[in-house]
Amino acid sequence: MELIHPILLLILCNLLQCWGVHRSSSQLLLRQKRNRIIDSFTIDEGYQGPFPYSLGKIEVEKDLVLFMIQGQGVDEEPTQVLEINPYTGEIKVLRSVDCEQYQTLKLKFKAFDREKHELVTQLGIYIEILDSNDNPPKFLFEKYNFTIKESALQGTEVGRIQATDQDISEKYNKVHLKIVSVEPKPEDLEFYFKEIDETGLGVISFKGCLDHETAEKYTIIVEAKDNGEKPQSSSCTIIINIEDGNNHLPVITKETVSSYLFQSQ
Repeated sequence: MELIHPILLLILCNLLQCWGVHRSSSQLLLRQKRNRIIDSFTIDEGYQGPFPYSLGKIEVEKDLVLFMIQGQGVDEEPTQVLEINPYTGEIKVLRSVDCEQYQTLKLKFKAFDREKHELVTQLGIYIEILDSNDNPPKFLFEKYNFTIKESALQGTEVGRIQATDQDISEKYNKVHLKIVSVEPKPEDLEFYFKEIDETGLGVISFKGCLDHETAEKYTIIVEAKDNGEKPQSSSCTIIINIEDGNNHLPVITKETVSSYLFQSQ
């Protein structure tokens, strides 16, 4: 019996190893293909109906299959949002989804052979929930109370207020503050806001002079408005109490002297 030359044996082993690698790679590629994302869709949270409506249709290159979807929007929270026609692969949206709670929905799509009842393919579906301007800005408190001495210099910080917007998108959640009214109407005095980077945080200050005798307090209505195409807004009330600085010297009158002399007798 002839012996295989060592060099030929080495070459043969290398060939077998290469074939094995290629075969494993093909199997891996097949597994990856069977689990890829088949499609992506979007749902606008601002859509008000009517429901249900068609989101899209999944196509499979095989006849006589049954379709099924599982995951968020079906049997996971938020439930009862989606359904699929088992014969056509059409996906329908049954109700709205709050983007502030769910930014995406991830599901599994399965197709079964109708005759053999075998799984034909299993793929992923990715659905993005689009934010809409459905939340107005809200102040941390409906009413704010601040007290400042009448001797305070103009530019002194009176207090801070803040309004926040729950919308996810920066397109809608930037907040601007505005003074709507001041009562009583001040003379030689103006209240104003210093806004901090559109965060809804405002520092209230004043120009001019405060006078307790002129007004013991001011009532200010402030509006917070977002920057949506159809802006939403809310308001709060600020009470600013002016603290008496006791800045008037006592005045001696004739009546005061007469009363004092009478009491001394």
